[in-house]
Amino acid sequence: MFNNEVFEQFQLFLKPKKSENKGMIKIFRFDLSHLNSEKKDSESVSLSGITYPFNGVVGFLPSKNSTILVCMNYIRMQKFRINNKNKVSFEMIEKDSFLLPENLFNLFKELESSKDVERNWKYLLKSRYREFLMTDKGYNQQMQHIEIYNINTSQLVNVFYINREKTNEPEISIISNDSDLISLNNEPGIFAISTDSDLFAYSYGDNNIITIYLMESGLEVVSKKFDCVLKIKFLEFIDENKKLFFIGEDTNGDMKFHIWLLTGCLDDLFIIEHNTSILSNYDYSLTKANGMVVFLDNKIKINILHNLIDNDSVKSMKSSSKNLSNENFKTFKDLYLEIDDKSNPDLDDDETTVMNIACGLLVFSYNNRNDRKKIIDSKHVNEIIKFIKTFIKNHPDHWKLMEIQYPLMALLICARSISLIKFILFDKDSKAKNLHRPRSQYGSYPYHHESLKLSKLDNDLKLALSFCKDRDAVMLAYLLEYYSENSLSHIGWMINVTEILPELSKHKYANYVDLLYYKSCFGEMKYNFLNKRFKTVSFKQDLLEVYLPLTQLIPTNFVSLHTYSKYRKLRYDMLSDICMVPLPNFTTCPNEETDEEPEETGEFKKFWTNEQFSPFLQVEKNNSPFFYIPAMEAIINSRWNQTKTNWMIFLIKYFLFSVLYSYLTQMFLNNHENYSKTANIVMIVIFYYLGIDLSIVEFMRMKNNLTMLHIFDLYSTIFGITNLTLMFFVFDDEWIILLTSVTTLILWIEMLLWLRLFSGIAINIYIFRSILKIIIPFFAFMIVLTVGFGHSMFILFGYPSLVNLHPSVSTYTLNNGSENFTLTETEPDNPFDTPVDAILFAYYWNTLNFGNYDYWPLKLLAFLANIILVLVLLNMIIALMKDAFNKAKEDGRHGLSIFRSELIYDYEKLYSADSHKPLQTSKYICFRRDSNLMKEWLSKSEEIRKNKLYSWFNESLSSK
Repeated sequence: MFNNEVFEQFQLFLKPKKSENKGMIKIFRFDLSHLNSEKKDSESVSLSGITYPFNGVVGFLPSKNSTILVCMNYIRMQKFRINNKNKVSFEMIEKDSFLLPENLFNLFKELESSKDVERNWKYLLKSRYREFLMTDKGYNQQMQHIEIYNINTSQLVNVFYINREKTNEPEISIISNDSDLISLNNEPGIFAISTDSDLFAYSYGDNNIITIYLMESGLEVVSKKFDCVLKIKFLEFIDENKKLFFIGEDTNGDMKFHIWLLTGCLDDLFIIEHNTSILSNYDYSLTKANGMVVFLDNKIKINILHNLIDNDSVKSMKSSSKNLSNENFKTFKDLYLEIDDKSNPDLDDDETTVMNIACGLLVFSYNNRNDRKKIIDSKHVNEIIKFIKTFIKNHPDHWKLMEIQYPLMALLICARSISLIKFILFDKDSKAKNLHRPRSQYGSYPYHHESLKLSKLDNDLKLALSFCKDRDAVMLAYLLEYYSENSLSHIGWMINVTEILPELSKHKYANYVDLLYYKSCFGEMKYNFLNKRFKTVSFKQDLLEVYLPLTQLIPTNFVSLHTYSKYRKLRYDMLSDICMVPLPNFTTCPNEETDEEPEETGEFKKFWTNEQFSPFLQVEKNNSPFFYIPAMEAIINSRWNQTKTNWMIFLIKYFLFSVLYSYLTQMFLNNHENYSKTANIVMIVIFYYLGIDLSIVEFMRMKNNLTMLHIFDLYSTIFGITNLTLMFFVFDDEWIILLTSVTTLILWIEMLLWLRLFSGIAINIYIFRSILKIIIPFFAFMIVLTVGFGHSMFILFGYPSLVNLHPSVSTYTLNNGSENFTLTETEPDNPFDTPVDAILFAYYWNTLNFGNYDYWPLKLLAFLANIILVLVLLNMIIALMKDAFNKAKEDGRHGLSIFRSELIYDYEKLYSADSHKPLQTSKYICFRRDSNLMKEWLSKSEEIRKNKLYSWFNESLSSK
């Protein structure tokens, strides 16, 4: 039932080794509030606690409603809920249990000696902090992968990459087996996560480099090498995430405290001189406590490390003002002093403040462009822009660090500083790349510009979209082009595109969305995550193969194990063809992205609003290339299995409804009195119940999306109910027979339409429809010719006496032996007696025989009609049908995607409370690249990608 790897891990969970049962958890309760007091020599706290038989590394998880303890060993992690009985006593209750990520388990499985057990313990201690579990792996000699899981939600938070080739660091030894987990002595890297879970700091391989990432996107911000340190040993964000505290070992083997000011420039590093025994035993005496570093001293007292720091012992290694000691800064400073604005802050030598002021001045200039008293002339504006560009060229990493602290891009967008925005995003002369990082909300910035009145829920893309008019629309094009180009290296670049795509598709801003769909990322973004285990959700001929990567921790109950056993490793030769949909969380609802439980809703409660539905449901799909895009086809196919299961129930109901209709109508027509029998009464009740149920669903679908097919779906059911109801009163009239006959045909057509749930039938239906669309003009041409010939023959045969158009009549002589009998053949009927008959017989021209007519104009006309109507048109339609079929086969796939998309839309809106279950959705969707199925997109993408989204903009007209 299970795949081998999961089953092996589960077996070890069921039958743990004896050594694993010897462990014991002991929990103490005490109050840390005394640590915030000014008294540093506070007395130790008396501790009392309870014990619980379990072995592993323990830690607490943040929780609003209760205290959650997690214990993790080399096989699994176990959650416990701690219930407080009173102020003195409490109890532990086992909660959820999860298997460790496969990469961690594979590493621990191979380590068997006593030294290995100690190493495992250290690895587990370093791999988890708060609700986060980290695994790191050497993907190859240049690239390292880091995964972070949220233990509260059991979901993958993000994937982070380190390019060692870029940092010019020596290669780190890597285990060559499948685990391939990093670093020397099988120890993980050192990491820290900010208290607001916004930033992730990481140092690997006992080196002197710290890399800062954004948690929400997984994108690297900066990597800083500290020359004064040989190895990084400890990391933690402190002082409300304004500083990064770390312990470093120098070349002499001495340990020192260091503080890196993240709110300043990149070089704001401070060494803390302190002689304490903590440094020699930091592994056992120091720990992290929600933005604080606490320690246990020799007197068994808990203290905050900050209390030991003496301000006089802090010396600055580098001054940030050196970066501004140039001619451009002096020019900017003189210009700033000339501006008469009392609201301007004081200018100092802090480069972070200076850059904020410089960008703010551009906003001030734009907002007061029509105020003669406050206007800044274009020369001064150009000087400000030049100053900012010079700083970015000389100190790109400083700019990157500032940009995640302050919404600098928002300032430039508000200032309509088009040239500066393009410089930051696309400057080819600069050595630094990727100077800008997307942030999902302005509320994520630690420092918010209140003067701009930016909504905390907005972001740079939303802001640029709000200004998308005339020449300002190019700012949106710049950002979309920048994100889509960079997304091939990491999907995190597209986090804001996912959110903005619905609004972008509805208004067709400069046709951006149609051009965006043909960017490389929508069909060629390679899957490069650490986990190579997938669940196949779509594997049909002539359709893209769709896979969902395993991005969850596996629960240890049998039901979940059976579900997750469907995730299997693909063959190595297939992995190179696996691509990702470049839109994370495109099919997930907003409440799925939070740790909170979704609210219970009625079945149809949310049907009328769109805000709470996934971006996929909100995107405008009509009259766009949406269904021709490989990534979008993969998204549709990924949601189809669950949707199909629901609508199959609807199909069964409709089938029963049709069967009951057929039986009951025949019963009424044959014997009206039989309807009073009990069995028939039951069937009548079931028929009306099914009819009403189907009608309600169809009405809701039609209300949501009014189309001819939805109208037909609704009225087919209504016709069935109405027809049977009328038969209670009238059952032997001609019109009731005709009504029943027509209704039966309608019900069968509706049944055929619902059989589109099966891809083979659906594709053939759409092939038929596509062929019909193609040959309708030909049919119009043929009908005109047919009517023309029929009309001419009607006139010709309408006056036979005038044109001597009488058929020759054959006579026969019959001799019975005594006398002769003459038999004369009757004159044939005129096939063109009426205009309608004339047209119909002209259509069936090859069945006509004009041999009895000896009138040469008729024979000539018949000869021409035979050539045109029979010979030429017949061969034309054969050739046309062949070409139409080849084209229609491709359209059939797109038609299938349209149909599935509509049903997914209806299903997830009608049954919103049930449609998004944890095991049914995925933040990421993958598909196998098939050049045959994607050839149309590949061809058009190759053509379109030569032009940028902003190619329409004439830069020479820009004044900034």
